[in-house]
Amino acid sequence: MNNYINELVINCLSRGKVNAVKQDYIKAKTGLNKRDIRYIVQELRHQGYPICSTTYDGYWLADCEEDLEHCISQLTAQAITLHDTIAALTDTKIKLFGE
Repeated sequence: MNNYINELVINCLSRGKVNAVKQDYIKAKTGLNKRDIRYIVQELRHQGYPICSTTYDGYWLADCEEDLEHCISQLTAQAITLHDTIAALTDTKIKLFGE
């Protein structure tokens, strides 16, 4: 995505969990679809923006270390669950169809 679009998303975010915004808010303000918003948030995180999120609260810019720690913890749990699901499906595939 280009810098202009990234700035549109950043401008929707405020510091602190109490100021979190839902994806629908960002969509309404930017015209982006939800998939693009997730991609841009990922890209911005890779650029060093401290963007936190939860399914229930939405997106916000971390204003303390605890925000980032909590976000990292949630993402780690999701990654572990995804890894476990991949392993289970791989085992099922081998049982059903062989290696």
